[in-house]
Amino acid sequence: MPEPSLTARRFGARLRYLRTLRNMTQAELADKVGLSLRQISRIEQGSSSPSFAVLEKFGQVLDVSMVSLFLFPDQDSPGRSPASQKIPFMEEDRPWVMDIRTPARIGVWSLEVGSGKTRWSASVFELLGYPPFSVKPTLKRFLKHVRPDQCDEARIFFEEAGQGRGRHILVQVDTKSLGPRTVSIHVDKGRVEKGLEEKNAMRSETGREMLLILQDVTDVTAMAGTLMQNQQELEEHVRVRNKDLALALDNYKRETEEKAKAEYHQRIWGLMVRNSQDAQAFVDHSGTIVVVNEAYEQLVGVSADELHGTCYADFLRQFWGDEFFEKEIRLHLDRALLRGAKAQREGWVDYGRGPRFVKRTYVPCRRDRDIVGVVVTIHDVTDVMTIQEQLRHTEAALRAKIQELDCFFSISQDLLAIKHKNGSILRLSPAWEHLLGYPRSELEGYKYLRFIHPADQTDSVATFEKLATAKYVRSFINRYCARDGGYRTIEWNLQVMGDLVYAVGRDVTVRKQDEDALQQRDLLLELAATTALKLLRSSSPERKLPDILAQLGLRTNTDRVYIFKNHQDEPTGKLLSSQILEWSRSGVTPQIDNPMLQNVPLCDLTPRWVREMNAGNSIMGFVQDFSEQEKLILEAQEIQSLLVVPIQVEDRFWGFLGFDSVRTPRIWSAAEESVLRIVAAAIGAAMPRNIC
Repeated sequence: MPEPSLTARRFGARLRYLRTLRNMTQAELADKVGLSLRQISRIEQGSSSPSFAVLEKFGQVLDVSMVSLFLFPDQDSPGRSPASQKIPFMEEDRPWVMDIRTPARIGVWSLEVGSGKTRWSASVFELLGYPPFSVKPTLKRFLKHVRPDQCDEARIFFEEAGQGRGRHILVQVDTKSLGPRTVSIHVDKGRVEKGLEEKNAMRSETGREMLLILQDVTDVTAMAGTLMQNQQELEEHVRVRNKDLALALDNYKRETEEKAKAEYHQRIWGLMVRNSQDAQAFVDHSGTIVVVNEAYEQLVGVSADELHGTCYADFLRQFWGDEFFEKEIRLHLDRALLRGAKAQREGWVDYGRGPRFVKRTYVPCRRDRDIVGVVVTIHDVTDVMTIQEQLRHTEAALRAKIQELDCFFSISQDLLAIKHKNGSILRLSPAWEHLLGYPRSELEGYKYLRFIHPADQTDSVATFEKLATAKYVRSFINRYCARDGGYRTIEWNLQVMGDLVYAVGRDVTVRKQDEDALQQRDLLLELAATTALKLLRSSSPERKLPDILAQLGLRTNTDRVYIFKNHQDEPTGKLLSSQILEWSRSGVTPQIDNPMLQNVPLCDLTPRWVREMNAGNSIMGFVQDFSEQEKLILEAQEIQSLLVVPIQVEDRFWGFLGFDSVRTPRIWSAAEESVLRIVAAAIGAAMPRNIC
């Protein structure tokens, strides 16, 4: 019988290994792929080779790819089986040394998930420097060979591999024979034993196995590093050469551009001089006039033919004289022609037709950094200077008018303003600062609506638009916001002139407040009289009280109005007081159901109130100014300020009428207090006949 080929033997060993991993007998495998037990035995012994159709069935049954069937991790020598190999040992029983001439490059590690059981192929033992199957293949033993700084990373990889999440890792291991080696480990997902439950129903989920492929990539890694280093050196060499070439190209391009620019300048100097509207002349480095334009001929009254080829300094001495040349021209001409610096001079000069204001400019011309000449430009700005002089006189006259207007603005006690038709404030008198507290710089330039009370803005816009046809408006009133947050009521007279609106305003805040106070007092007096008549004429005044409290709250613009009635505690004889009626504004929390306001011991909690109201006095002010004990009671009701008026019934302290301000603190006027006292007296007068 012919000797089995090396490939057939390796394939048979690989098939037997994969079958064993799946706990499958030869008979079971033969049954699944449709072969006889003898054929399976011959294939595993290497004496028979399967067809491609059979290979495909092997892959399906063992749940592996066809390529994986030919993944031979063990490098066997021809003519010898793994079982017949002899592992040489030294006499001193030193660690086994693998023959480095045939190193194992690929090994297989079978990891049983959950139980932690592992199996190594012979190549894994040889890779680590152990005789095949001479030691127990454990994760702990493998980690001892891993470089310390990679142990944690490797441990995590194996844990994730057991959970089906790991992919690949590259670790450095110290072998017993080959020294430090680089090992690539990757998970072969196709090796997960999915058919175990079908085979062995008694086996738990922890029996799943994961196949890890280990490959020694030390030489490949070193070769890749060498190739990368060589590539980097080559790239660096190319970059340096490209940089040198680019620098040389830039230098050549710059020299070419400079040369072209110099030639271009040589052509345009003459064109520039001839086409300039100012009087210009080009003088070369020797001081000779080369080109003059028509404007220069007209200015000096000498033709171009006479000037060409003439020494510029000699011509100027003849035209102006030595003194003028030395004082006004020579210094600037030498600065441009000899030192290459631009020079300029301006002033009044008489060219024979009256004085003219001119600006003389001397601009050096260069070629390859050499001064080749000077362009002399004489710019006549006499007309401009004349206009500027006229503007100065006009400005002086306008400044005088402005000073007169400033004087008028500064002494006026009324508010003076100049606005544009678009609403922008152009100018204000100092009285604005005294009245509103803003610096004028914060007011001027802004739209006037920014400072007007929101409720007055609509009327203000309508009045301002009315000026487009009416031309003037008299006695218009609105409110302006001051810097302190308050508002000032101002009465305006407005008049339009062109695009400007002139406004004169007078502060009528006090007058308006007095008018509002008188109007409020009259309304409150009317309310007090009506309330007193209702109570005194009614047979059941207690039924009128809720409506009276509502009218008082709305008319006084307060948040809560209430009545407390006094009574004595029978066991102790102490004076107690309870809230019996209340009106509250929408959005303000009512207190009528507050148990803390029933049977209140006034003498214990608010003795000051008892003393004052027994004497017929009111309690009024900001809560923050009250005693700590009083503040504790009132702040719990969100009260910021209040007014309490005593109710006297037959000369005794029967109770009190209270007014709370919750939204904002306020102070009630003397007129309001007097009117409320009248209401309290009317309530007290009605009580004895009914509910006293």
